[in-house]
Amino acid sequence: MRQLASPPRPRATTGDDPVLALPERRWRRRLRSARPYLISVAATAVVVVVVWAVMFSTLLGVSHVRVVGVKRLSPAAVVSAARIGPGTPLARLSLGTIAGRVEALPAVADATVARSWPHTVVITVTERVPLATLHHNGQWWLMDTSGALFAPSKALDHAYPIAAVPASADPRSRAEVGALLKALPTRLRGAVRRVSAHSADSITLTLTDGTLVRWGNAAQTGLKARVLDVLVGASKGRPKVYDVSVPEEPTTSMR
Repeated sequence: MRQLASPPRPRATTGDDPVLALPERRWRRRLRSARPYLISVAATAVVVVVVWAVMFSTLLGVSHVRVVGVKRLSPAAVVSAARIGPGTPLARLSLGTIAGRVEALPAVADATVARSWPHTVVITVTERVPLATLHHNGQWWLMDTSGALFAPSKALDHAYPIAAVPASADPRSRAEVGALLKALPTRLRGAVRRVSAHSADSITLTLTDGTLVRWGNAAQTGLKARVLDVLVGASKGRPKVYDVSVPEEPTTSMR
């Protein structure tokens, strides 16, 4: 009786087997050739996610507005004027537009806006500094060095000299009065009771002791202020008339 041949046993293979190595090598070659494309796709995906997070999501949105530099104004008034929507992405804010809105407040001379990542906007305010008070349209106003009127009041504030500038006067007159007061030394500015400017070329000061100062126009303001300070310091307190309209040749007379 013939003995049947047994089926062949499976042959063990190794990594060097040419039958299996060929598909594996092809897969590796394809992976290497596709690697730049895969890297590009991954990088694009990362950029898309970052742009979305920064520009369109609330992940880096506004949650706090910090106001710096206010004394007369309240921080709430500045925040209200800025009109920054909660959750607005910081990167999409127009800082110049926001600063312009804040500077529209009468009491603000200048404003700067900055981002403070990840969620804060910082608004730095420079308020107008009052140097005089002026009666305009039936009420008193505080006036700064530029001649801007920014804070109305029904009553006269005696802490500041009166700026008597008629509505019909040259538009430059208020600014020239403001520049004049700013140029005066602090102690001399405190002695000014009234500044009259019926025109840009005929400015006069009245001091608290009744002394009259003929200032003239706004030319050589700094020199005139220094000359007046010397004249007042050399006087014996008697009311006088000082004329510093030509500061190189000042004159003094009794009233």
